[in-house]
Amino acid sequence: MPLLYGRHRPRCRSWAGSSLVACRVERSAVEIEVRLFGGLAERAGGARTRVEVPDDATVAQLRPALAARHPALAPLLARVNVAVDLEVAKDDHPLAGAREVAVLPPVAGGSGDHGGAGDHGGAGDHGGTGDHGGAGDHGGTGDHGGAGEHGAGGDLAEVRILTGLRRPPLAVEETVEALVTPDVGATAVFLGTVRDHAADVDDVVRLDYSAYEEMADKVLADVAVEIVREHPQVRGVGLLHSVGELPVGSHTVLIVCTSPHRAQAFAACEDALERVKDRVPVWKREVTRDGEHRWVGLPDGEEHAEPAGDGPTSDGDGPSAPDYSA
Repeated sequence: MPLLYGRHRPRCRSWAGSSLVACRVERSAVEIEVRLFGGLAERAGGARTRVEVPDDATVAQLRPALAARHPALAPLLARVNVAVDLEVAKDDHPLAGAREVAVLPPVAGGSGDHGGAGDHGGAGDHGGTGDHGGAGDHGGTGDHGGAGEHGAGGDLAEVRILTGLRRPPLAVEETVEALVTPDVGATAVFLGTVRDHAADVDDVVRLDYSAYEEMADKVLADVAVEIVREHPQVRGVGLLHSVGELPVGSHTVLIVCTSPHRAQAFAACEDALERVKDRVPVWKREVTRDGEHRWVGLPDGEEHAEPAGDGPTSDGDGPSAPDYSA
């Protein structure tokens, strides 16, 4: 646990005319360090904060402690998720023993179209099948900037996988080339692009993408393995996401899936895209020509949002959100 200090106070009682003293130790508070990201870090005034919680606290008890420490976050805390050691944790998860605790605002992709200027998909064209005919070897696996090689055991042994966060530009051709093997007949590619408008804004000039990098790398690798196991015809999977300042026209996310036939490549590509959108802890700040900005998926500070679900998505159905405001 990112423990900074703790206190245990003994309480004792004695009786007149007796040397007996009875004592009990009362559990007290501990202070923990919490990482903040995206719009939460901006509103709290920093990417790390310290809050006091009971020494046997759970995730649920962290939320009101954060609201007390940072009142500006209170209206948002019903919507955020908490990650403990790079995994999204439920409210009853204990904080004791954790190496790292982080609070995650809704991710940039989320479910459905939240009006942002970055195109992360939805129904429609996933970039064409790109029929390679299965002829020839289009290159070795290569290590594109630290992309994970997950070919150990089971169905993963013969599948090429490239995942990770990247500074733009995304190496589209090199990634496709690295994932095509002699038995591949189709390559499905989705390439997200920054557009110059959102649903209610016409003058977007750039998107600023930030990430919980350690967790994002892990989730991207996990998603790739899931795709390989659930789509056994896949021969290659590439999941790359941009971070940093991306002007209009820049590429935000690259999903590549290869297989012997196009139907399997399309299905795997769409499945991978939706999982990346819903689960990878990446956040985008939309910047307009006048210099104003907003965090996509994060409501205004005065709004009371819906409670978070089991992962870092932007949407969720559930009971009325608790009020953490003072």
